[in-house]
Amino acid sequence: MKFENELYLISKQYPDFNILLEKTEQALREGIYIFQYRSKEKNKDLLHNEAIKIKELCDKYNASLIINDRVDIAKEVGADGVHLGQDDTSIKEARDILGEDVIIGATAKTVEDAVRCYEEGADYLGVGALFPSPTKLDAVQIKLKTLIDIKNAVPIPIVGIGGITAENLSKEINENVDSIAVISEIYDSKNIKDAIKKLKDAFLKGRNTMNYTTQMDAARKGIITKEMEIVAKKENMDVNVLADKIAKGTVVIPANKNHKSIDPEGVGDGLRTKINVNLGISKDSYDIDRELEKVKVAIDMKAESIMDLSNYGKTEEFRKKLIDMSSAMIGTVPVYDALGFYDKELKDITEKEFLDVVEKHGKDGVDFVTIHAGINRETANTFRRNPRLMNLVSRGGSLMFAWMQLNKKENPFYEHYDELLDICAKYDITISLGDACRPGAIADSTDASQIKELIVLGELTKRAWAKNVQVIIEGPGHMAINEIEANMLLEKKLCHGAPFYVLGPLVTDIAPGYDHITGAIGGAVAAASGADFLCYVTPAEHLRLPSIDDMKEGIIATRIAAHAGDIGKKLPNSRAWDNSMSYARQQLDWNKMFELAMDPVKAKKYRESSKPEDENSCSMCGKMCAVRNLNKVLNGEDINILRD
Repeated sequence: MKFENELYLISKQYPDFNILLEKTEQALREGIYIFQYRSKEKNKDLLHNEAIKIKELCDKYNASLIINDRVDIAKEVGADGVHLGQDDTSIKEARDILGEDVIIGATAKTVEDAVRCYEEGADYLGVGALFPSPTKLDAVQIKLKTLIDIKNAVPIPIVGIGGITAENLSKEINENVDSIAVISEIYDSKNIKDAIKKLKDAFLKGRNTMNYTTQMDAARKGIITKEMEIVAKKENMDVNVLADKIAKGTVVIPANKNHKSIDPEGVGDGLRTKINVNLGISKDSYDIDRELEKVKVAIDMKAESIMDLSNYGKTEEFRKKLIDMSSAMIGTVPVYDALGFYDKELKDITEKEFLDVVEKHGKDGVDFVTIHAGINRETANTFRRNPRLMNLVSRGGSLMFAWMQLNKKENPFYEHYDELLDICAKYDITISLGDACRPGAIADSTDASQIKELIVLGELTKRAWAKNVQVIIEGPGHMAINEIEANMLLEKKLCHGAPFYVLGPLVTDIAPGYDHITGAIGGAVAAASGADFLCYVTPAEHLRLPSIDDMKEGIIATRIAAHAGDIGKKLPNSRAWDNSMSYARQQLDWNKMFELAMDPVKAKKYRESSKPEDENSCSMCGKMCAVRNLNKVLNGEDINILRD
């Protein structure tokens, strides 16, 4: 639901309900998109019938319906939300009845009220009365300072309420609310169209509609950014639906303010599964030009994301070139860069220096950073108490564990997490919470260490969201195929629906040289079960730095897994590509098949390498081709297998 810059209309009580319907329809027709039905009617059946009629009206004009107080009526009529006063049903009870997708608003008159309601799960707050109200003569007016303090205390939208008119709105009020709620100013006006325009003009006057830090902050304020518009168009999704998901944290758009060449992509609930390509320079393979060539290939092959895992030499030079040339979102693991950047041994790097590297990456334009903040002392103790076959295989996670051991201190990214979040908010860096305890063998999957860390990551997610920082959760790893679906559910539950980014998972440990296949099998199951973002795996996994050919194999395998997962998730139009290919095959239209192929070059090369006798078939079946013969028979023709 979009709050930013909107008028929130609350119904007025009329002796004749039809008068309310008529006036409300006029308001909805003129651009009211949030309507709260408030009624003193005690008869439940009558109230239910009235609410049904109001719901039909709101649906007609694509407006959101909020029911005041009555959770039962809201559920029965399928309202978009409910608004609860301080003496009504509790937020928790309402959430249990209505579910996660329904908007719950609450009334707050103090900072303490606001914080409590936010912590209990309110989606927005009605704050007031800002002025004496003709419809609530007993309403207690709050001070402007209280409004400002509430706005600064909670990250959810604020709806100013109480006696608001076009004449009494001030710049201070406009800047500290996301929407204004009105009753008499519209219902008592002689011309509803003019009244709405006058109110909107007064509300927007002097208001900075671009005043946001991150995509999440913008979404929560109801601001539709250009990045949201681009992603909504790509995903064929209503931009307001997308913005709601971003506000809730179930979708992210990693787009650093300094990455000017980005073609933004969304990751998360209801969107296509995206893929990431890893590359970068190292001490054993230091060739910047070759890695930049890989960047071009990855973008040409439609990878939506590239992670720079560079850890040696001119990492800053490479990173800046990568960001300048890449339309894909760019991720990094700052702890990899810290050792080379400072030219220090791991144990000698200070907490501040780790944070400074993140800041440097933010300035350079990195869109998301992997931070292993979940391997804190508690998680480390869980790991020590529960031995593993492969210990810790996460490079960043093992470095943080070693730093903690060597310095006898808490993980600096956990200890100074709020400072880290301030850096991320400053540049709109999406924080990708790394899985230091991801399993590196199927024997270690879904164990105490992995789950303990996931619980910590869920807690860190809520802290990030409180500062409007977008979050991705990283996941396994090596995992038996029968465990994958449950692990996707665990992540979504423990991390509150945050997008899930998985490496593979690799479903067996015995296939070095073919791990792009083991990873694609796991990736398809993971994506179908809820994973949102797949990190590619190449044939070189566990063996060497991938070549360009390795990279191509990994990209195709992972794109297949992502697409198969989207079909499994039943995303709208996810089968359209497949249906087009099937029709081309049924028509034996080889040129169309090549055009639709995920890798047209390879498909055409295979076809041309073994020409059949009958040009409409392939060398596998020849004239016994089932498609050829059925087409002929159904068309009343002889199939002539042995003769022309």
